[in-house]
Parts: sequence; structure tokens; C-alpha cells
Amino acid sequence: MTGRLEIPRPRADARARLGDRFEIKGFHDTVLADGAVSLPMLAHAVDRRVAGQ
Repeated sequence: MTGRLEIPRPRADARARLGDRFEIKGFHDTVLADGAVSLPMLAHAVDRRVAGQ
């Protein structure tokens, strides 16, 4: 349940930073890529992906 409450934050941040380039599929791929990770690690992975786009 914690993930369900916390994952919208990095998604909203990625959406705001990428604007029209944001793709939900790419976000989901990033979230699932490393398997079970801590929420700070997940936020870092999303930040890396956004920075790379």
C-alpha cells in the first residue's frame, strides 16, 4: 500500500519535468525494471531516466 501512495509523486515530477515527452509506459518500465527496491531508490531511478531524456 505504501508504494501505491508514494509512486504518484515521482510520476507527477516526471510528468512535470518532461511535459509532452512523458510516456506512462516508459515510467512503468522504469518502476518495474529493478524489481523490488526502496522508494528512495525508485525515485533515483526515475530521476536518472528523466535526466536521460
